[in-house]
Amino acid sequence: FAELFSGREITKTYVALVRGWTEDEGFIDYAIKNPKKDDERQEAQTAYRTIARLEVPIPVGPYECSRYSFVEVVPKTGRMHQIRKHFAHLRHPLIGDTRYGDTKHNKMFKQKFHLHRLMLMAVKLEFVHPITGEDICVKAELDKDFSSILLKLGMFKSKDEISF
Repeated sequence: FAELFSGREITKTYVALVRGWTEDEGFIDYAIKNPKKDDERQEAQTAYRTIARLEVPIPVGPYECSRYSFVEVVPKTGRMHQIRKHFAHLRHPLIGDTRYGDTKHNKMFKQKFHLHRLMLMAVKLEFVHPITGEDICVKAELDKDFSSILLKLGMFKSKDEISF
């Protein structure tokens, strides 16, 4: 499996809740710092698709309402904190991201929704089995905390509506 990961033969799919309204789909091609070498940047690419958008009547900072997007994310490279860095670069930081995120929105989510986590989750791995050659797809359901926040926000009416 290490060879599959290093050879970029495993497709990883994540979902995330981000601040603001993202484009319907996008491709981020933005080099990020190498954590081991401060003066070096590593190529990094991330594709995404917006699943849902929502405006909530909760003021944060100077705005009367707050906008959020629920996105499906497929990193094409595997860099440390790549998804978090890429969405921060787009000015759509992940909710709950204490390193690259928006402190005002994170604070509001803690106060209003008792959120104490990063709103990012791996939901699917796809690869060709190295021995049998069979296509393998391993999926995970959205965990209770993540889906609960989406429902409390009103992004979806029921857990059954949340699909990716």
